[in-house]
Amino acid sequence: MDDRVRKKRVASTRPSCPKTASMLHAIASSTSGAVADAYFEALAASLAENLGMEFVCIGILTGGKAPRITAKVAVASGKPMNDFSYLLAGTPCEKALSEKACCYPENVQAQFPDDEWLGEEGIESYIGAALISSAGEVMGILSAFSQLPIQNLECVTACFDMVVARTAAELERTQTEEKLRELAQVVEQSPVIIAKADLDGQLIYVNKSFEKATGYKASDVLGKNARVLTSGTASDELFEDVWKSISRGDIWKGEILNKRKDGSAFWAKATFGPLKNRSGEVSGYISIKEEITERKENEKQLRLAASVFETASEALVVTGVDKRIKRVNQAFSAITGYSRDEAIGQTPAMLQSGRHGRAFYRAMFKSLAEKGEWEGEIWNRRKNGEIYPEWLKITAIRDDFGNLEGYVGLFSDISKRKYDESLIRHQANFDALTGLANRNLFLDRLSRSLELAEKNDNHVALLFIDIDRFKHVNDTLGHSTGDQLLQIAANRLTAKLSKPATVARFGGDEFVVVLPDEKNLHHIEDTVVKILAELERPQRVNGNLIFSSASIGVSVYPVDGRDTETLLRKADNAMHKAKEKGRNNFQFFTQEMDIEAQRRRELERDLYKAVERNQLTLVFQPILDASSDRIVSAEALVRWQHPEKGLIPPSEFIPLAEEVGLINRIGEWVLRKACEEALSWTAITGNPPGISVNLSGIQFKKQNIPLLVSNVLYETGLPPERLTLEITESLLVDDDNGTLKQLQGIRELGVGLSIDDFGTGYSSLSYLKRFPVTMLKIDRSFVMGVVDNAEDQALVSAILAMAHSLGLK
Repeated sequence: MDDRVRKKRVASTRPSCPKTASMLHAIASSTSGAVADAYFEALAASLAENLGMEFVCIGILTGGKAPRITAKVAVASGKPMNDFSYLLAGTPCEKALSEKACCYPENVQAQFPDDEWLGEEGIESYIGAALISSAGEVMGILSAFSQLPIQNLECVTACFDMVVARTAAELERTQTEEKLRELAQVVEQSPVIIAKADLDGQLIYVNKSFEKATGYKASDVLGKNARVLTSGTASDELFEDVWKSISRGDIWKGEILNKRKDGSAFWAKATFGPLKNRSGEVSGYISIKEEITERKENEKQLRLAASVFETASEALVVTGVDKRIKRVNQAFSAITGYSRDEAIGQTPAMLQSGRHGRAFYRAMFKSLAEKGEWEGEIWNRRKNGEIYPEWLKITAIRDDFGNLEGYVGLFSDISKRKYDESLIRHQANFDALTGLANRNLFLDRLSRSLELAEKNDNHVALLFIDIDRFKHVNDTLGHSTGDQLLQIAANRLTAKLSKPATVARFGGDEFVVVLPDEKNLHHIEDTVVKILAELERPQRVNGNLIFSSASIGVSVYPVDGRDTETLLRKADNAMHKAKEKGRNNFQFFTQEMDIEAQRRRELERDLYKAVERNQLTLVFQPILDASSDRIVSAEALVRWQHPEKGLIPPSEFIPLAEEVGLINRIGEWVLRKACEEALSWTAITGNPPGISVNLSGIQFKKQNIPLLVSNVLYETGLPPERLTLEITESLLVDDDNGTLKQLQGIRELGVGLSIDDFGTGYSSLSYLKRFPVTMLKIDRSFVMGVVDNAEDQALVSAILAMAHSLGLK
């Protein structure tokens, strides 16, 4: 198609025919007197009707990278088109805007095949012109579309030429007014204070923020001088400076103190500037203020907080979420020895003393996470390595949304307080001369020991000790020597006794000792004897060799009493009885206890002699095979034939031997004698029985049992398979690796291992599996009732089944 027909530029023409003039007159008449949207609506309708165009659009150019036309007014077949919008790319409007105007009288679809809308609506012809602002910028487009070719092209272009300029001017005016309205809304709704004054300084406009901040209504201040807000505290020089600046056409910025209608003051960050008209002349003034009263107060509080932070006597440390130190004060450096530069960037872990475990710090941070704070006593380390106590409070810092920002720690050195508390506590509870517990602390500890003993069903022994002939020392050698004698006695008592025993000075030359959790009355006697021996040793004081001793009275809870007063009274009585017997001895309160203690003392003395004088002997209990009734072994049992007291059972002297350290000698003697006896049976029968020997658990802790057994077998010539060593379950319950190695060593020799009295202890499958046991001896308490007791029958059957399943005899 000829290019002049395909695309023509709209040019300014005069109407050359009556029809053109008539159309121009009709369009002008329809828009006469109309402005803004009314004008656009009237124009679109008139163009559609007079030009015979089905679609007319007055659109605004919008968008960025993908520009589009958004209809301000659009009509289709005489009816408004709501929300009409389309992209410019590939459309005839794109051409019209780029070349200011263009026209396609026919076949427009072929020229723009990518414009789907043209095909959908069956558009045949198009005319459009750009709407240009007074500054030469494209604002939008006036366009018309028809489903028929344009017949009177000259008439159509003349009409477009007539309305384009006014349409552009009207569009620019409406956009300007919209911007002014938006700007006015911004000014009116702005959170900052805005006021306008004329050249004389009279207020001619204030916004809502002005009314809200000052308390003045607009009607209160319009027409009045802007100094109505003056607080009276600003100097005249300040106002002169402001006036000179804005009079020169400059802008003044600063902070001023204003006054509200109610007389209260407020701070504002102010900007004052001139307003100029189009001619560049100053026509008035504008002030923009932002109230900063809260900020000024915050700054004041921050300055105060900073001053407190630096001058506080307590140490302050601030960390971030990563627990790295961000800030410390002078007190921190004074207490810890670390300077500010040394601390910043580190973590508080630099102060850890090592006295607290992980559980302590886990509890600390659990409290911080759950409660937001932690407070308590902690031991930390100074830069010089000194460990000191401090009282620490840590607070988690969170923002307005609850997000963790860091931590603030405040602590003080409580070394002096701890020392003072310790000193006061020591003075209240300890004897000044000896350093032992005084009467108050002693009574408290005795009371607690009695409570625990009642709960645990144990004994508590109370020893009342009196230094023999102490008055004589004081009278002959002086009180200084007497005091030193008491100090020596106190040191010897504490050296001989360990926790949980309590040693106290009761007054004068009297001492008391509490032995809690005593299960064995023999142990009490042993302790008393050791104390007597310790206090009997000669001592040199001030050049004098002093031979002293003590008398001790003993009372026992709950036998002698169940309260402190009763036990003290009876122990004191017992002590006096000990003195009556000649001093340097002890006396249990009850006669029965005295008899038992004396018997035990004599038994211990005689037991040493029994080993030396060969008063011990062996008896043998046969062990029968139940299936054949044949004696397959015999158990060696030791007996003590006392020359005066007769036969003493092992239940009496074996525990004593274990306590006094004779069990190893006795055990070795029994093993050797039993092996020698078993070897002699070989000459009597061709199928001699084996021998079983009991071993004490103490022997395993103090002897090399495999070496002992190996030596005895070698010396006696007894085959190892004929020897079985019997042990108790308690030895296995300890689950000691050393015991396990010794038992394995015994089995490697070929010697059997038997568990004695099985079923009465801590019977456990785990140690049967772990330890190399070969035989179980079911306790006689079960066997005795196996004939007529169903429960014993069940227990014995269960033990047999278990033993067989494990391959044990």
